[in-house]
Amino acid sequence: MIFENDTAVFTDEPFWRTYLGYASFTTGDSLFASEFGSVTTEVSTSLGSLQGSLDLPDTLDTVVFSCGDTLELEQSLTVSWSGSEADLYAFYSYYNWLDTVGMWQYEYLDTFITADSVVFEGSRFAHDGIVYVWKIDAINGPPPYPGVSGNMSGSGAGYLYYVNGSGGDLNRYIVVGAGTPVSLSRIVPEPCGMFRESDLWTGMAERLGIAVK
Repeated sequence: MIFENDTAVFTDEPFWRTYLGYASFTTGDSLFASEFGSVTTEVSTSLGSLQGSLDLPDTLDTVVFSCGDTLELEQSLTVSWSGSEADLYAFYSYYNWLDTVGMWQYEYLDTFITADSVVFEGSRFAHDGIVYVWKIDAINGPPPYPGVSGNMSGSGAGYLYYVNGSGGDLNRYIVVGAGTPVSLSRIVPEPCGMFRESDLWTGMAERLGIAVK
């Protein structure tokens, strides 16, 4: 939500966070239960209020990978899905490998996409390692591109999103090339701070051009 200045006083402290350039309001896990087919939200502040409504996106029912449990070096990877007609999807994944001195290296594959598939070119997979695909969230709301208009009306500009993570939890490991010396029975170390909900909304705001870096 964006208002004319940053002097607003908010009362529901557990449900909002302030960032440079905008404020993020979340409802907690309770609102994401399946019985909430649609929501109407109003955010009131000392500067005014914003209102908006959204339907819950359909649940993903099928996720297809272009490979099995292994991927050749420099082989492309495509992940596609069906069952949901959401406005956009949040895809969470990373690729890691051990470098020549035995240190873990990571490449984030996280992305927002409006299509029902995502393609990673083979040139990204040049090291023996592991790709971990965590989940895909179906999201209704404005696509996170600069210049996209918000979907809330009132005293300012607001971007309201409704997330359905049901059916998108994958926890899929794909061995790239020869893999790593670490057994897949052990959890591959995650990059620090991965998969936090706050990162999702920070990334959304940056893509919309409303976050100040």
